[in-house]
Amino acid sequence: MKYFWASLALAGSALPASVQVADQLDCIATGYSAEQKAVLDAYVAAFEISDMDIKDRPLEVLAIIDERALECASEYGWSEEASEAAGLYQFSDLTADSIAQKHPEAKVVLDKIDTELPDAERERFWSIMTSATGAAGTEFQPTNADFMFIGTTILRFSPGISEDEQNIVGSLIGMEALLRHTEATFSEL
Repeated sequence: MKYFWASLALAGSALPASVQVADQLDCIATGYSAEQKAVLDAYVAAFEISDMDIKDRPLEVLAIIDERALECASEYGWSEEASEAAGLYQFSDLTADSIAQKHPEAKVVLDKIDTELPDAERERFWSIMTSATGAAGTEFQPTNADFMFIGTTILRFSPGISEDEQNIVGSLIGMEALLRHTEATFSEL
C-alpha cells in the first residue's frame, strides 16, 4: 500500500462524514503498541513546517500507519483505497497536531474561520482551499479574487502577522483541508 501523497498536495472539503465513518477512522488513531506510539509521538515532536518541503517522507512513521491501516481494513472490510485514505488521514492528523501544538496562534485562526465566518463564507473558504491545493478530481481553478478572499480571511483573524506566521497559519489550514478532503473521500469508499 502506498501513501505517496505526492500529495502533501493539500486538499479540503467541508462535507461532514457519517458517525460510522468517524468511528472507523478512529480505528487508525488507536491500537498502536507503546513502541509504535513512541515513534509517532517523536514524529509530532520533531516535525517542523520546513519538513513539508522535504521529498523524503518519514518511512518508519508511514510503515507504522500502514500496518495499522491494514489491521483496521481487516476489522472493517476496507478496500485498499479506503486503507490508503485512512493512512493519509492519520499522517495528516499527526502533522496538523504538531503544527497546532507548536503554533497555538495558528490554531486560533483556524478555529475562528470555522466558528466566526458566516456559513456561506466558510463554505467558500474551504471550497477554494480544495481547488487551490490541486485535490484530485477538482476541475475549478481559483481566481485571483478567490486567492484574495483566502488571504483577507486569514488576515481578518490575525491582523499584522508576519510572512513567516502567515506560512504557519497557511500550513495548518492546508493540513486541515487535507483532513477534510480525506475524510470525505474515505466516506465515499
